[in-house]
Amino acid sequence: MSIAASLALLIAATGSPWGEATGSFRITPVDAATVRISGLIRPGDAAALERHLTDKVQRVVINSAGGEAETALAMAGMVEARRLSIVVDGVCASSCANYLFAAAAHRTILPGALVLWHGAPDAASRSDMHAQLRTAMTGAGATPDEVAATIAREDARLNGWIAAQDALYARHGLSPSVLYRLNDPALGQPVPRHVPDAAGATDMLHLSNAALHCAGFVTTAASGATPVDVAARKIGMTGVRIVALPGLERLLCQPRR
Repeated sequence: MSIAASLALLIAATGSPWGEATGSFRITPVDAATVRISGLIRPGDAAALERHLTDKVQRVVINSAGGEAETALAMAGMVEARRLSIVVDGVCASSCANYLFAAAAHRTILPGALVLWHGAPDAASRSDMHAQLRTAMTGAGATPDEVAATIAREDARLNGWIAAQDALYARHGLSPSVLYRLNDPALGQPVPRHVPDAAGATDMLHLSNAALHCAGFVTTAASGATPVDVAARKIGMTGVRIVALPGLERLLCQPRR
């Protein structure tokens, strides 16, 4: 049975591609050189992936709406170290796009599949994190010293996270703007909504194939023949508005200095 036929059977067994992408995390061997991962990434899933990455594995087929970012970053390290190819079959969104797609030696977006971006933490995230921690801990009766110690630990964690994702993008020649400029009103673009609205929907960014190329995410195949709205309907996406940010695309395609 071909890889394509095997993948079709796997999706059919789990319902819509979006249902699979937002479901429980699964790792399925397709053939000796291919494993397929699907579902939301949770703590502990990196160890499960490592157990499946034998010396013969050359590619990872993925259908994931993202999940726990630090675990996805750890998985990206495995993809990078083994120089694995990533094949997007369905959707690769949020932390999947930020890290696993970024870390691949070769990237393929199958026809009708979507890579969607959701931003990532940066230094500006620190003040929001401090305020949230201070409010939550003070409300729970924590002392000022306890609050300060927790904030210091979380600062160190955030600094390590940012340094790791910056280093990943630098090693692969990728533009960090896809991580850090999604919410920049200076680009004259509608700022994506990452907090669910009254209808429970969030925004995710879709980049054109040209903008992906400009940002360094060169793919060996692309989904440009399928309009984004058609692809989203076929995938069965719910709870997500897919947005385009022309200002960011123009920034990505400016000559780098």
